[in-house]
Amino acid sequence: MKRAAALLLIGVLILGQPFSAMGVQAQEAAEKSQTRDNAEDSREDKTETVYVKADAEGNVQEISVETVLKNRNNGESLPDYSKLSDIKNMEGDEEFTQNEDGSILWENHGEDISYKGKSSESLPVSVKVSYYLDGEAITPDALAGKSGTVRIRFDYENHTSQRVTVNGRNMEVQTPFVLMSMLFLPSDTFSNIRVTNGKVMTGGDDQIVIGYTSPGLSDSLKLESYGPTEDVSVPDYVEVTADVSEFELGFTATVVTPGFFADMDTENLEDGDELISDMGKLTDASGQLVSGTSGYLTGIKTFQAYMGEYVKGVGAVSEGSDTLASGLAVLNENKEAVQDGAETLQSGLENLNGALAQITVPSFEGMDDTAFAEAAETLAADGEQLAVCLASAQESIVQMQTFMKNVSAYAETVQNNVSAARNELASAKPGDVEAAADAMAKEQAGSAVDAALAAIPEDKLSAEEKNAIRDAVVNGINISGISSGAENHILAAETQLAAIPDFEASELSLDVSTIETLVGDMSANLEILQSYSESLSGIGDTFSEMGSLLETLKSSVSQLESGSRQLTEGIIAFNDGVSKLYEGASALNTGVSELTTAGETLNDGVETLVQGAGALNDGVTAFDEEGVQSLDDLAGGDLENLLTRIRALKEADSRYNNFGGIREDQTGSVKFIIETAEIEK
Repeated sequence: MKRAAALLLIGVLILGQPFSAMGVQAQEAAEKSQTRDNAEDSREDKTETVYVKADAEGNVQEISVETVLKNRNNGESLPDYSKLSDIKNMEGDEEFTQNEDGSILWENHGEDISYKGKSSESLPVSVKVSYYLDGEAITPDALAGKSGTVRIRFDYENHTSQRVTVNGRNMEVQTPFVLMSMLFLPSDTFSNIRVTNGKVMTGGDDQIVIGYTSPGLSDSLKLESYGPTEDVSVPDYVEVTADVSEFELGFTATVVTPGFFADMDTENLEDGDELISDMGKLTDASGQLVSGTSGYLTGIKTFQAYMGEYVKGVGAVSEGSDTLASGLAVLNENKEAVQDGAETLQSGLENLNGALAQITVPSFEGMDDTAFAEAAETLAADGEQLAVCLASAQESIVQMQTFMKNVSAYAETVQNNVSAARNELASAKPGDVEAAADAMAKEQAGSAVDAALAAIPEDKLSAEEKNAIRDAVVNGINISGISSGAENHILAAETQLAAIPDFEASELSLDVSTIETLVGDMSANLEILQSYSESLSGIGDTFSEMGSLLETLKSSVSQLESGSRQLTEGIIAFNDGVSKLYEGASALNTGVSELTTAGETLNDGVETLVQGAGALNDGVTAFDEEGVQSLDDLAGGDLENLLTRIRALKEADSRYNNFGGIREDQTGSVKFIIETAEIEK
């Protein structure tokens, strides 16, 4: 039953069931072969089917040929030629006569004659089957019943070649045959089936493996000698690998058919001839395309360079815009604090100006300096009187006694006046006045600053910052140094008064030396008193200078107060401008950010465009160098040689039309079925 199914499938294969690219072509050849068996019987006089029985390794054991001879003769006999032996009429009762030269004469009953015979001729194609178990070669008998990974390899060899002449060129080619081998592998014992140069199909309980090849075709076309086809190879083997349990294999069948090229339409080859003439145009166009894409790539790269500079510039603008926006944001956030500070400063200066207006320098006119003048005048008068007394001392003792009495009275007066002068001078302290004025100014200024700072919230100015401002304002008021000149004069006068000793008159004595000493002391004291008087004369001027400085200070603070008002007004106007500038800067920053993003996106796009242009240029260049130039080479001598060999194969294929023999005036066709023996455990 399985054998019948296999033969049926072989019939399908002969009809050309497509299995691959080669299978499609084989299908076309087989379909045309079947057409010759049917619709074109008038053209083919004789058809042969060669059945080959071989052992499991492909060694031929028996060859039988079934022939159908078309009856195209109305005579009593039908001529034929055959090299077969043991010829038997399979369907009719026509007798035949066979001569030693192989010629045959059949009786003509008006029907086609189907006969069968045997042959001892060598097959045009041989099949060798090899077996491997777990990677090791093994004979079919030893493999039977074994389990493991089994590999079955079919190697085919084409033994038929012909010399043909095409376009004046004589060449030898092998007759092109298409081979398809078939195996039935039971699904219960074969699994994980892989096939090289074939495919696996499911058929009932079996897996059907179909392999296909055309041995010798690559050599005939010499594909390895052409650059574009050097890696193209038409297989000359089929290999099947499977995991097997208790190996058994039914027969295998290999169908061998010529006609693959015989029925080829030569118009396709004429298209190749036209291609040769058109390749020059394609080559020129490809060169122009390469030049154009190269120029396009150069232009895109130039644009990318300019785009990079543009993006860099926009980035710099963006950084500047960010900095401007950040700075203006801080300024905008603190503008109220700046305005509050200016208003506080203005208020403080107004308070300070009011406080200074209350400060006055005490007048030196209140001090009583008559004692100084009277003492000076008395001293001067007494000096003159003393001189007179000294002059008259020599005149008489009496006068001396009188003089001494006067001197004693005078000494008492002088002593009293000096003491009064000392006390009066000690009470005159310009530094105390100056300190009092300075303290009063600082106190009033501190109060004004405290009042101004109290109006400022803690979140605007901290307590430490307020104390620092108060200390800076208070410490900035300094009236010291104004009375330094007066103090110097007073100190000098005090020093000189201190140098005046207590004046005591000695007892009356006629000792002139004592008198002279006394007169000298009095003269010295007189000079000191005169210097003291001069010193006291500058005190008023010093206090006048102090008042002038205070007026200058008041004027300066008044000007500061006026300026602070202008500062406050300017800051208010400035704050309005800052708000508008901040809004504009924010809008600018947003726009620049969008421009930066768009520029970066555009730059990325340009980069992609450059890569695409580069890939396009590389692709076009590769297409030109590896494709068009190779095609140009092929379209020259290479393509011409290929087309010539294809025509030679077509000629050789059309000549091979029989195996068992044919008359020269007959047309024919032939196919082979090679069947290997079963392997049973």
